Amino acid sequence: MPYEDYKGLFNWLIDSYEVGFNEDFKYSFNIILKECGTHIVWCCLGGVEFEHKQKEIFYLIGREYWGNGYAKEASLALLDYGFNIIGVNEIVGLCKPENIASKKVLENMGLKFRYMVEGLPEKFDFYNGEPFYSIKKEEYLQK
Repeated sequence: MPYEDYKGLFNWLIDSYEVGFNEDFKYSFNIILKECGTHIVWCCLGGVEFEHKQKEIFYLIGREYWGNGYAKEASLALLDYGFNIIGVNEIVGLCKPENIASKKVLENMGLKFRYMVEGLPEKFDFYNGEPFYSIKKEEYLQK
């Protein structure tokens, strides 16, 4: 990314912490390896781009760290944070249909497939065709 894009991204990340739980928040977390301090995962809990009232978990993990359970561990911590600290009633997850690993993470977290996203306007076309998963607070607490 060009420097200005990185600058904009980091300003957005910092500004996102000015938004309260009752607003359209997106809280991002950097996950590092304890033993060496290496950044491995960036994860987030916040409003879905096409429906801000719904709160989703999403993450980006360095390819060299795939398959070690870090995405699941980070996402489970975000589920707990979302339900027990923030107080949301439902958390959702989306992924590209071909992303089998992310689909597996969502299912292992207890999220259930609800439907395929379709019919969104061009502005949100990126999400059309994605499976939509969710878990309600009651379902989470029963686990």
